Amino acid sequence: MTSTYRYKFLLSPSRLHLGFLLVSGIFPLVLVGVMEMPSGPKWLLLAVLVLFGLLQYLAWRNQQKTIVYLEQLNDCDWRLGYADGTVTEGRITENSYLTRYLMIFRLVAKDRQGRKIILFPDSLGEGEFRRLRLRIITGLKTGQNPELDQGV
Repeated sequence: MTSTYRYKFLLSPSRLHLGFLLVSGIFPLVLVGVMEMPSGPKWLLLAVLVLFGLLQYLAWRNQQKTIVYLEQLNDCDWRLGYADGTVTEGRITENSYLTRYLMIFRLVAKDRQGRKIILFPDSLGEGEFRRLRLRIITGLKTGQNPELDQGV
């Protein structure tokens, strides 16, 4: 039996997210550049900030942990598919931040492992971002499993 709920959202890497990472990496570099401090600690701090920014970029580009699809199984249950082929099923918790321009939510798997997901509008096709947001809101309003949310 096919469900009317079953819908797969195909995701792509967000350029807005990359832009945010770049700005958040460049701002501290500029700030350290204009600060009055001895040159030794300044160069050390700059090196640490550059390394941290590089690690953030590499984490963003890591293809193994990239979510390639998000599938709604029913009102409350969702499935995440990763680029390496692994799949996680779980429920989205009520402490989600869902707006027109940003979605931050947590999927708690059956084994109680949590996964925070950040989505920008350019991660999905046109209109798909709104459809996903409304499906999550509707699923949250129909009720979560209270046993799953205890202790989260």
